[in-house]
Amino acid sequence: MGSTSEPLLFQEPTTVKISEDERTSGNMAIEHIAEAVIALHRDGFVVLENVVDQEHCDVLDKLMCEEAEKMATDQKTIWNDNVHAPKEKRSGNMQHAPPLQPELMYEDIWANRLTATVISAILGPNPRCNFADGNTALGAGYGGRQIVHADMAYNFPQMPCTITANYYLKDASPANGSTELWLGSSRDTTFRDHKACRALGPGDDPYMPKKISLHTEDDNYAMEANFGVREECLAARRKFAPPVQPSVKGGSVMLRDLRLWHAGIANPSDKTRIMLNFIHTPWWYECPTRVNLPENARPLVDAWAKRENPMVFAARYFADEAECRAQQFGIDFSSRNKGYWRSLDNTLAAGFTFIDA
Repeated sequence: MGSTSEPLLFQEPTTVKISEDERTSGNMAIEHIAEAVIALHRDGFVVLENVVDQEHCDVLDKLMCEEAEKMATDQKTIWNDNVHAPKEKRSGNMQHAPPLQPELMYEDIWANRLTATVISAILGPNPRCNFADGNTALGAGYGGRQIVHADMAYNFPQMPCTITANYYLKDASPANGSTELWLGSSRDTTFRDHKACRALGPGDDPYMPKKISLHTEDDNYAMEANFGVREECLAARRKFAPPVQPSVKGGSVMLRDLRLWHAGIANPSDKTRIMLNFIHTPWWYECPTRVNLPENARPLVDAWAKRENPMVFAARYFADEAECRAQQFGIDFSSRNKGYWRSLDNTLAAGFTFIDA
């Protein structure tokens, strides 16, 4: 972690208010691009407000809230169980993908032009979307507080190379469990701040993180012993840059550097809160994870990749939506580019990633 011990100059989340003309045209004002890019580099995240048609948000929110009630009792549901809570109280936040029917794959969510503009300014042209899913937080405070972590447990460089776009279907705040964020931690952190970091050992592959299943006892070992930010690093940073829980309006997108320290918080309200999640990498990064999509969505996705400000999906296509959802849940966002790994500290083990197997 960096040596800075004075309070950060910027302690409040940056929200860029997008005009109606910008939203409907998809053309972002250059001063707004500058604000967003600087905030994302400095703080590790930025909110773009008013980027999605609220009617689209309302349609998806209604459908997904109805799905969430059924998913809560489904044994196949994947829970984000990285939490400080007894095992029986862990299931409060579920992985919950948006619908995959082409008529519901709204462009202003799946391939938002304003989002693409900012991400391209950070990651370079033609960024790849390797992941399309969502996080649904059940109400009534159900579930526990996550361990403070970054969405990676493997070695990473001192530059942004993975950005997530979180779309909020309705207003989020501490009142319904908005995510705890540690401003600037992405800029000051290294892999050594993480519990997953250890010295390179005999038999370790320096170019390949170890894969750990989400459905075995290895999961408990990985989450509780090796996942998250080291407590001494949290204590040191809290003195000059304590975490925040931002308030974000529905129809907004939060762009977040995957290196940023954060933690999911239980939703104390009586309403389910849904946040969609799209993860992007540079074209050269060679991320192995693919978005599972139905074959009838291919023309739509191909069109997004051909426009002036493209969003390119690293996708696998299947016969229909049911087959897509039956496929393995991919959450390996590490690189397969050996030049990437050679640029990192070669005294450290690569770390680990999770798989659904």
